[in-house]
Amino acid sequence: AADVMRNRKALAVAVVFVASTAGAVMVRDFPNGLKWIHRPVKHNRIVAVQLFIPGGLLNEPAEKVGVTALTTAVMLKGTTVRNALQLAQAMEGLGASFGVDAQPDCLSVGGQVTLDNWKSAFDLFEDILLNPSFPPSEVEKEREALLNALRTRHEQIFVVADERLRRELYGDHPYARAEEGEENTVRAFTREDLVSWHRERFRPEGAVLVTAGPVPSAVLTRLARQLGY
Repeated sequence: AADVMRNRKALAVAVVFVASTAGAVMVRDFPNGLKWIHRPVKHNRIVAVQLFIPGGLLNEPAEKVGVTALTTAVMLKGTTVRNALQLAQAMEGLGASFGVDAQPDCLSVGGQVTLDNWKSAFDLFEDILLNPSFPPSEVEKEREALLNALRTRHEQIFVVADERLRRELYGDHPYARAEEGEENTVRAFTREDLVSWHRERFRPEGAVLVTAGPVPSAVLTRLARQLGY
């Protein structure tokens, strides 16, 4: 009982500490349609950023199902100023982690880094977001990886059950489709399809940028405005 009480007190102290070192949430809307939400945090030296963009499976036409998954997979494979190796080396050098993800209702780009390197990491984040080059060789590699995943999904009972459930629940709605697409659609995508989808979907209107960390809001305001797509 004594140990339980000590653990509860320790937890209560931790909660109070975190609450006291986290500032009020700031929300700002920009004229281009981007919403920015920032939570100042003082108890650690990690800066996190995540951008949510309307899109994903919900916006894919039936003949293009899977285009979001392939587009996001290739975005980390090179930009107009860095190839895949240079991107990986830059992330490793900064101690940063970044990811691009396709979800049913949105696309997301984000990552985290230590406070000392956050300015350089934000430049890298902007490069990945705005300047993917979609190298043809990388498109083919990611296409093959996606096709391999699609070929084996029916060997997994839980995947089969999930697909059946979504078809029963959603019928003809896009939610009934597999986020990874279908073999015939993924095989038919061209590099130009990915470039076009990125240009169409990666826009500031309706996007939400979420940041957290010990960075002054005035500095982040300038960067968020600069991002502006």
